[in-house]
Amino acid sequence: GNLGRFATLFDPNDITTVSRLGIWDVAIRTFLQNPWQGNGLGSFPHYYSILGNELATDLFASHAHNIFLHLLAESGLLGCLGLLILLAAFFLRCWLSRAWLSITLLLSILMLNLADFSFFNAAVYYPFWIALAWETSHYDSSK
Repeated sequence: GNLGRFATLFDPNDITTVSRLGIWDVAIRTFLQNPWQGNGLGSFPHYYSILGNELATDLFASHAHNIFLHLLAESGLLGCLGLLILLAAFFLRCWLSRAWLSITLLLSILMLNLADFSFFNAAVYYPFWIALAWETSHYDSSK
């Protein structure tokens, strides 16, 4: 139907889905090598070249196609926990400020990043931070 590419996201017969599952497998195995602190920021492409498997059909992968798996592989539980705390703090700030647009943006970005790694792209995070700042600046804590 109208879902287009999104509809094939978890289709086991789709070649990009099969490849993404292989990339996720590499990310999990990379994470398990050093679960607490990860293997270093920017290290995923190197580990992908070493641990790539028959499912991960791409010769090169710059990211894990999942923000949480990518962060777990590169920065471990501590780095992923740090991001989750930051996101929870902003979510709470948005909730208290009744910043519904920012909450919607944050949840949409996180949902998209379950199959991508665009959260740290300037085209994604600048609009989010601007919306957050604009929307929460109108909050009056005395209400």
